[in-house]
Amino acid sequence: MKLRINALREGFQTIKAALSSAELEITDDSLTQPIALQLDVDKGPQDMRIIGTVTTTANFTCDRCLSAFDQNLQSTFEVFASTATKLTRDDNLIVITPNTQEIDLTGFIRDALLLSLPMKVLCREDCRGLCPVCGADRNVNPCSCQAQTEDERWEPLNSLKTCITEEN
Repeated sequence: MKLRINALREGFQTIKAALSSAELEITDDSLTQPIALQLDVDKGPQDMRIIGTVTTTANFTCDRCLSAFDQNLQSTFEVFASTATKLTRDDNLIVITPNTQEIDLTGFIRDALLLSLPMKVLCREDCRGLCPVCGADRNVNPCSCQAQTEDERWEPLNSLKTCITEEN
């Protein structure tokens, strides 16, 4: 999304827009809903402060029980645009010249949205997952399967551990 500098008046203003994941070049299939964007712009004579809020709903599959669910995502970002050339180099700083017509915010919006995606996708915090023996969803029906507690591949190490504790 590009923000036209000439179309902005000085002072505080709010801009709202709806974007698609294709516009942001996001190929994640979980983002099926439109992406709502709100930009709070504070424009001065030589600089501009932009605070963006990105909101959408994503469809995920739980990592534990494999059920599909929707989750709301929200993230914010902040960008400074200035004509000053002696400012410290910063990833959130855009240097603008008198010839600059627009500011491209696509990368900032995309990064904020991707950072809001969860690393571990759970339908709920107390998700009990699937039974490793019968495959039943433990959230729906508790099963009576007894999970194997000992793995016979570890038996040589367990016997070694027993010998060490007996010697002490």
